[in-house]
Amino acid sequence: MKGIQLSRAKVKQKRSKSIEGDLRLYKTFQVSPFGKPISFQTPHLHKMAKNIGFLVCLLIMIMDIIAGILGIQAEIAQNKVNHLRAWIFECRDPSYQAFKLGIAAVVLLLMAHVIANLLGGCIFIRSKEELDQASPNKQLAAASLILSWIMLGVAFTMLISGTLSNSKSRKDCGIAHHRLLSIGGILCFIHGLFLVAYYVSATAFIREEKKLSQHGIQENKPNEHGVEA
Repeated sequence: MKGIQLSRAKVKQKRSKSIEGDLRLYKTFQVSPFGKPISFQTPHLHKMAKNIGFLVCLLIMIMDIIAGILGIQAEIAQNKVNHLRAWIFECRDPSYQAFKLGIAAVVLLLMAHVIANLLGGCIFIRSKEELDQASPNKQLAAASLILSWIMLGVAFTMLISGTLSNSKSRKDCGIAHHRLLSIGGILCFIHGLFLVAYYVSATAFIREEKKLSQHGIQENKPNEHGVEA
């Protein structure tokens, strides 16, 4: 009997030591010597994330700038063809070069918008109460997203209208589509600025949410194991 009791006591002692070791390991990885949570993101990964964000912003801006330049070049190519204008009406030959440049501008504009929305996520505010409680990054992201969609709608409408006017195979007479392509190209530049503002603020807001959730988890986990936070 004494031997059984001694073996049971040894098992209990081993279990208590194992639990103490686990708790020490938990403290080592979860809390720094200064009592602050340790981030599992190494400086290298943090720097890599910043570089990727910079490259995404650069890509979005370059695509919108090229789209704007193509729209302006399409307007120049359109003005080189023969046309007769009287008041708000004009008769002119279509420009295939303007058509190609306009299509390329529309494609780049849409691609830039899709990339920014896919990588930045969807940040929106449903009510005034949520707006009042939202952080500055979330407010900026929501406002930039709305303005970027407005710019997309206006720029796309102008570019596609000017492009389709050059898709016909013969001379066309009607209301002059003056400067639609160039104005649409200029709006591409503004669209790019709103997209960059949206992506930067949206990613900053997502990082804020992750930090808050990680901080909450790190505060709750020690309490579950009976350790003071």
